[in-house]
Amino acid sequence: MYKIYKKTTLFRLGLFMAMTGLLFSRFVLSTGMLLLLINTLINYPLKETFRLFFKDRTLLLLTSLFFLYLLTGIYSEDKIYFLERMRIVLPYLFLPFAFSRKQLISNIEIDRWLCFFMALVFATAIYSAAAILIKYGAVQIVFDDDIHLITPVNHVRYSLMVAFSILIGLHLLRHFYFKYKTGKWLVIIAVIFLVVYLHFIAVRSGIVGLYMALVFAAFRFFFISSKNKRVLYIPPYLYCFRLLLTTGFPASGTR
Repeated sequence: MYKIYKKTTLFRLGLFMAMTGLLFSRFVLSTGMLLLLINTLINYPLKETFRLFFKDRTLLLLTSLFFLYLLTGIYSEDKIYFLERMRIVLPYLFLPFAFSRKQLISNIEIDRWLCFFMALVFATAIYSAAAILIKYGAVQIVFDDDIHLITPVNHVRYSLMVAFSILIGLHLLRHFYFKYKTGKWLVIIAVIFLVVYLHFIAVRSGIVGLYMALVFAAFRFFFISSKNKRVLYIPPYLYCFRLLLTTGFPASGTR
């Protein structure tokens, strides 16, 4: 066990830097991704790693996104813009390869990393909400559509991180074993706050992404993971979902 931990120390450091860099620093993010790749190259046989990589359909699908973008931009007239976009999607080329090895010890550790990312987003969301309220005040936020969102990164990307963190929280509540009830209640509070915050900033990308994921999860629950009798709940579920989208959050279409 000690040898496994020692062998994956660089991987954990890279993962930590990548997660924190997503919210605070592009340099830290790039360094973290580079460490993930270096760890895979120096700690494991290259031939075996490639074999595992090509056996994993999920990793191949992620890598194909890079080549798809490459093919669509070959005949682009604006080469400078194309190269800039290729630089952005470059992680899709090598990051999946870095994850071809199962370098985390167990599912529990994976859940802990997810919990860590959720905690980062939760903390930054509290700061963001407080900063917006202090700068504009509650009255101006309600009646003024021209509000500058104060977020640690681009508000569209950040809204997607918030949506992902909500899904992480739901996953933890369903599958993670909490040693103390306090931890479970903290996750519940974080999920509720992030849901409210996501609709507070009203960024369409995050809201749509969240509800698309919830619809997919509901579809999987009704048709794959459960008994057929649960299909009877689909009509009222769809009606409530439609009602929520059309009447609950009218501001979601403004950004």
